[in-house]
Amino acid sequence: MPVPPTSPCQPLPALDAIAAGVLLVCGLIFLPGAGHSPFWDLSGIVAVPAWLACLGVLALRHSARPLFRAKLAAIALAGLAPFAAWGFRYGGNLLLVVNGTLATFAAIWFAFEIVELVVAEARRLGNRDLLRAGRNGLFLLTYFLLIPVAALHVSFALSVLADTGAILEDLRDSWYLVPAPLRWVPLLPAANVGRLAWLLRATLAANLSEKEPS
Repeated sequence: MPVPPTSPCQPLPALDAIAAGVLLVCGLIFLPGAGHSPFWDLSGIVAVPAWLACLGVLALRHSARPLFRAKLAAIALAGLAPFAAWGFRYGGNLLLVVNGTLATFAAIWFAFEIVELVVAEARRLGNRDLLRAGRNGLFLLTYFLLIPVAALHVSFALSVLADTGAILEDLRDSWYLVPAPLRWVPLLPAANVGRLAWLLRATLAANLSEKEPS
């Protein structure tokens, strides 16, 4: 079957919401000092931009790739997002730690679904630059976000099973064993998801403007 010259993925404001939400989450969680103000710790409201990104996904329609998994990931993330900050802040509470961990992996799943969407749309559009950027985004997510985060949690689980005396706080404190410059590496693939959503939005907008009669 021939590939359609344009993509029907709509509406464009939904992609704006996804990009803005993802980048705001990155600012509140990863950037040193960005989650703090003279009055309170803003990382506690990380769920708000996460909900914005999730609403953007739920509003999407007519994608080149079936949206069921993306919307399921958005629903899972929306429900678990408040635990992301709570699980890290109150590391001794089993319920919060478990749900915070689930929130972390829901966010990673959500990120993969967004980048897969960008790749599918790039193929439909025949845009090689966007397709290359999307594939690079999948590489970054796999090797600089999923693998490091999974390795941290697996090593903690093994230490618990081996009865080494590990406690819940060790999961949170283990992040501080990573050298400070490397601790912010997950910022790169996470922020890149927002960038890719905006690149797709710009590409779709350009195609729509070309189709408009002069």
